[in-house]
Amino acid sequence: APQNVTITLYDMMGKLIFSEVRRHDQSGRQSITLNLNGYEAGVYFYRLTANGEQQTANGKLVVVR
Repeated sequence: APQNVTITLYDMMGKLIFSEVRRHDQSGRQSITLNLNGYEAGVYFYRLTANGEQQTANGKLVVVR
């Protein structure tokens, strides 16, 4: 079934710096590509939420320049 996936990105202080909703029409494993060229080097936290709060993935990513 189609799912709306919300991608949110936070800085180290917990400030929301990016949010986007993407529609995925296929089930199973998916990949998401973000252009982080405008972001400074550092650690960021992300959240992926599918169909509201039914499924959520949290993690961190490191931008290295």
